Amino acid sequence: METENCLVLLTFPNVMDNRQIKSEQFLNAAVTVLNFVRQLGVIFKPIEADLNGNISTLKNILNTDSAKFEIIASFQETDTGRNALLWLKRALKFINLLLVELLRDFQSGECVDDLTSIMKIAYENSLRKYHSWFTQQVVNVCLNAAPNRSELLQCLAKFIWKFNT
Repeated sequence: METENCLVLLTFPNVMDNRQIKSEQFLNAAVTVLNFVRQLGVIFKPIEADLNGNISTLKNILNTDSAKFEIIASFQETDTGRNALLWLKRALKFINLLLVELLRDFQSGECVDDLTSIMKIAYENSLRKYHSWFTQQVVNVCLNAAPNRSELLQCLAKFIWKFNT
């Protein structure tokens, strides 16, 4: 397996010169993140469902008028598109922060096996402020059941293998 293939897994489209992002390319990249999240186990089912719902909503809007919604910012013209894009962005930020925190932990040499604290940092810095108290409690229970490092790495390896075959 080549390293550059692995780097393609979570690559989003570049911002064009006019500061725009093509909707179809962005949504295809978001689907790749969704497929990655699907490998992480039952604890990530709520995030998977949220990602899937928002991506589906945006794809449905795109399919109604691909020219009108060619650029990702155009989804903000509809209430449904604006809401789906907002929550998709928030979920993607959580996944991004989770991966950043995993990398920081690795680079520090700690490599803790219990990833609960890493997942809580990602949640605290992304989604928590948008969730009700009840949702925060449910998420806290879920994060305490997070996979350990070796389980997460096995999921990542399985995802990369599927992606490259």
